Amino acid sequence: SWMLVHGDRLHDTDVLLMRESGCHAVAAPIADALRGQGPSVWTALARAGVPCALASDGPALSYTVDMVEQMKALVLIQNTVRLDPTSMSAEAALEMATLGGARALGLEHEIGSLEAGKRADIAVFDMRGPHFQAMHKPIAGLVCCARGSDVHIVLIDGSIVWQEGRPVAAW
Repeated sequence: SWMLVHGDRLHDTDVLLMRESGCHAVAAPIADALRGQGPSVWTALARAGVPCALASDGPALSYTVDMVEQMKALVLIQNTVRLDPTSMSAEAALEMATLGGARALGLEHEIGSLEAGKRADIAVFDMRGPHFQAMHKPIAGLVCCARGSDVHIVLIDGSIVWQEGRPVAAW
């Protein structure tokens, strides 16, 4: 299994080889933007059939581990670079952050989506705050308006580990 992180300056041949080999491409948009990376390639990779995932790259490079920020940055950067507001949808960013990440790790049969038989790793967001109001598309509202601090409950493998802004002691 191959995984490319921070792909930039890729040529058509690179993309073809990635698709043919099953190489996963992992985006870390905030770290890329902070490094002044060249034009972002994530929309082109996804459209070419390369499996894409999303990562935070950690605080050392992106000053954040907030995956909601990463999803929003991915949408904003892709749509701005391409001058196309439909280039990267909120739904595509959410899929890259969930199922795309699970696929890149080879764990798509265990995690990444809500299905019977999979581990229940779930984050529940409180979307009643003023920054969510006048929302017409809940997924777009989550990706583009939410903050990590809006998480109300986190379950890992079905057990509550975070609730109301605090870790649960039993975890």
